[in-house]
Amino acid sequence: MKKTGTAVLLISAGLLASCGQSDMKENSTVQAAATSSAVQVEEKQPLSDVKSATDQKEEGAEQFNSLFEDEAITTLFSMLQRDRQQIEKEAGTPVEEGSFEGAAFMDYGSGTFFFPDGSQQAETFAVQNPSVQAEKVSKQIGSPDEEYENKMEELWTQEYKYEDGTIIVEKPDETADEVSTVWFETSS
Repeated sequence: MKKTGTAVLLISAGLLASCGQSDMKENSTVQAAATSSAVQVEEKQPLSDVKSATDQKEEGAEQFNSLFEDEAITTLFSMLQRDRQQIEKEAGTPVEEGSFEGAAFMDYGSGTFFFPDGSQQAETFAVQNPSVQAEKVSKQIGSPDEEYENKMEELWTQEYKYEDGTIIVEKPDETADEVSTVWFETSS
């Protein structure tokens, strides 16, 4: 009887072990199939050319430049991020030099360079009383990322944020088509 009991016990243990192995094999097969089909789906989906609205835009300087048809403005703007000596060498003596809100500036009539925090490199460029209308700005570069009333300056301000900088449009009020100043502040 002992031999029969031991044999039954060994057979039972063998059956249980083989059932567990077949379950493990089935689970690994199912997991492997799921993984490979997930990879196949990933590989079969082509990259989309459509960008989401939250993607950072890189072409802020290009957009700023495209707002102006005046070659004097676009030529000056191309000197942004150069130092004072390089700008003076290429653009000549400024019409006016001074300080505005703590930043040194060089005004050339058709555009002004700003050197914030004592920097020798121009980091901001502004065009006052440009011949561009707010409607053209909207058509050209779309809706602003942020807009608000600047109560200190009594101006309506719209900001268009890009990876390389920010275009700031200032108008007398929210509904005005007249633009007072267009700024470009570099991100660097």
